[in-house]
Amino acid sequence: FASSSNNNQITNNNLSSNFNGIRIESSSYNQITNNIVNSNGNRAIYIFSSSSNSIITNNTINLNSIGIYLALSSSNIITNNIVNSNTNYGIYLILSTNNNQFLNNKITNSGTQDIFDATGNSRINYLIYNNSFGEIKCANLSDNGFLKDMDLVGNIGLGINLSIGNNTAYLNAGAFTLGSINSSANITLYGMDSFSFTNPAILKDGTQCSDCYNFTALDASTVKFNVTYAGANYSIGVLDSDNDDVSDELDICPNTELPETFELLKNRFGDVDGDGIFEELIGKKKNEGEIVDSEFTLEDTFGCSCAQILEIKSGKNVKESVNGCKKGTIVSFTKHKFSGGILSSLSFAITGFFGDIKDLISGMVTGKLFKL
Repeated sequence: FASSSNNNQITNNNLSSNFNGIRIESSSYNQITNNIVNSNGNRAIYIFSSSSNSIITNNTINLNSIGIYLALSSSNIITNNIVNSNTNYGIYLILSTNNNQFLNNKITNSGTQDIFDATGNSRINYLIYNNSFGEIKCANLSDNGFLKDMDLVGNIGLGINLSIGNNTAYLNAGAFTLGSINSSANITLYGMDSFSFTNPAILKDGTQCSDCYNFTALDASTVKFNVTYAGANYSIGVLDSDNDDVSDELDICPNTELPETFELLKNRFGDVDGDGIFEELIGKKKNEGEIVDSEFTLEDTFGCSCAQILEIKSGKNVKESVNGCKKGTIVSFTKHKFSGGILSSLSFAITGFFGDIKDLISGMVTGKLFKL
């Protein structure tokens, strides 16, 4: 117990079976580190009455009534604590407690609430998780928004319903039964220049995020952006609207539907399992054998499936539309290279200059584009 005493260090203690484990009152600039504070009848760590600018870090706080209790205290940093199985509350905030930073704490299995916040709309506290890959920082500052009302029921911590990896930040919003944590957040991702994306976008669960905005360039080394709802998997990447593993920028066949439904024959090709690779039938008989990945991918065909290639190809192509593309069809189509709008393959029936071959094919013009 410290009262009206500053700059104390409380470290490496094992405190159990007390009423309160550690109590700091009207005291600031303290360090409370590496303590084990378990099985105390009331509060494990009790910060009260204008106690500010202290660091509470790397403590193990289990099986108390309340884990960390802050009242009338501000500007403290509470970081990397394990707060587990406390019978009532993991973290309890009350009475003008303001501007405290909760960073990388694991708060789990609290009996009543993992975080209880009764500070009101005039007080703001912060919940942040970060590591060497990036950061998720809750940012909802609206009245009754999460930073003004951090009530939370649900386990949380790095690797516990929340993860930050190489070009990914994820919060499992469905794990929380109380609280508005699934709201605005600022996400930072580090080392992004190593990906060398062309025309990158913010992706939400793999598709372009329509309610996100960026603070930095998306091809910067450190990328920072805001999301309206934290509960998703966010990353930076190139768009692939039809999920065929070919970016929209390179995809001349939009709206690819996979998997394809061909009854493959020997030496016929189609992406029948939807993995972005054309499969073929290998066997001694024409219609019996093993379906295996071939050497061709949708990347080779600029995002065009066998069915889309057949839509463009001259002729009726009845058998191919049932049993998959012939090897010659695939090979000929992959020979077409586009550079500056020039059709460089002589196998095209149309020659000349086009400002955007992607728009031409995407529109599925009436004239057939190539002959085999």
